[in-house]
Amino acid sequence: ELTGIEAFRGSWVGATQGEGDSRRAAALVVDASADGGLFLRWRSAEGANDGAGATGPLTMRENTALFPPGKTPGVWSTRLEGGARAKARLEGSVLTTELTASTGGKTEVQSYRRTLTAPGKLSLRYTRTVGGKVEDTIDADFVKLP
Repeated sequence: ELTGIEAFRGSWVGATQGEGDSRRAAALVVDASADGGLFLRWRSAEGANDGAGATGPLTMRENTALFPPGKTPGVWSTRLEGGARAKARLEGSVLTTELTASTGGKTEVQSYRRTLTAPGKLSLRYTRTVGGKVEDTIDADFVKLP
């Protein structure tokens, strides 16, 4: 069954699709507590894509969001270190996380839409908007680690 937080629970690894000027790999951990809380940790590594033997520095990013149990099932919200607001919503086979922060007087929103596509597989659509303008979009496929 591809719905419910249990289907998302676990460790996932992924990489971006297609050709581009950068290469990315990512890891995701999803856990849920018995009381209805939600834990997310995602890490990514990114670097220049200069061919098959791509070398060069990698930029590492990591975010952890610990959401307390929400008043509404499948909806969570919290504040991250650094002051960003984080919201998560589970709708069927889609888990969407949204981070909102103020950057240089503009509102920046990072949206992670994770969709279960098959048992143990999910697709990610990442969108970053600044001041209402889409600055970045990334698609990636993830597989669940056994």
